[in-house]
Amino acid sequence: MNSEGILDPETFTQKEDEWQAKIAAGRVLAISYPVWGYSSARTSLVSDNLQERTYAYLPITIDERYKSSVLQDYGFAGGWGISISSQCKDPERAFEFLDWLCSEEAQVLVNWGIEGVNYQVIDGKRTVPDDEQRRADTDPDYSKKTGVGRWVHPFPQLGKMHVDSTGNYITRESPERIKANYLDVEKETLAAYGVDMWTDLFPSSESLGVSRHGQAWQYPLSPDLNARVSSADNYMKNALANIVLGRPENFDASWARIQRDLLAMGIEDANKAMTEMIRDKVELWGR
Repeated sequence: MNSEGILDPETFTQKEDEWQAKIAAGRVLAISYPVWGYSSARTSLVSDNLQERTYAYLPITIDERYKSSVLQDYGFAGGWGISISSQCKDPERAFEFLDWLCSEEAQVLVNWGIEGVNYQVIDGKRTVPDDEQRRADTDPDYSKKTGVGRWVHPFPQLGKMHVDSTGNYITRESPERIKANYLDVEKETLAAYGVDMWTDLFPSSESLGVSRHGQAWQYPLSPDLNARVSSADNYMKNALANIVLGRPENFDASWARIQRDLLAMGIEDANKAMTEMIRDKVELWGR
């Protein structure tokens, strides 16, 4: 891509606010990044009537041997959450608050907002008025101003597809609402693909199965191995930049040098430690 002149020349040097500004201005044709990382820039595009400069979500992989794992079910993470500090003056009250956050009442509040203000109930169904939806679509600070969606992570949450006692989805992101809120350009694109939703283009969670060992970032390494991994990460930031910006005919030699350097840094010891931790976890949770 770099040798063809289609990679942003500032890919490895620009700061986050700089590339966000480029996206918000409609100057970037394609990106490889989760939507939560550029949602404010997308909102700016929509508010500036540049809907055609937003992005389609496509399961692109290096070649047909691989499947996109975006919809992979990685099982229970068990590593992220919220705790009550030992310095808390009233831990029982704090626990009561967390317990309340697990209730249906609280989940509706944090996901939908206040009835009559942020949503309405019509014929038993929670609906978001058009003007409120426009605010959500066009105001980058909507969540901050209204609180809707702001207190979901890392607090307890029931999950997007949970249906509550009234028969409504606990979040605003039901399949029906997602499709109804697609931009016109999105609906046009999806129709051309012959599908209803972007997720229809991806391998399904069922076809990918459930991971028995979770994800690599969930595993804590020892201080020594963590230091090696950190050194390798820092090395790779420069090494990958150089290999991408280098001549295509030098790629194989550069890639071989990178692998030699990583082995010399002791990365194989971290690989072995990770393998043992994965085996232990699979054995423990597989009983």
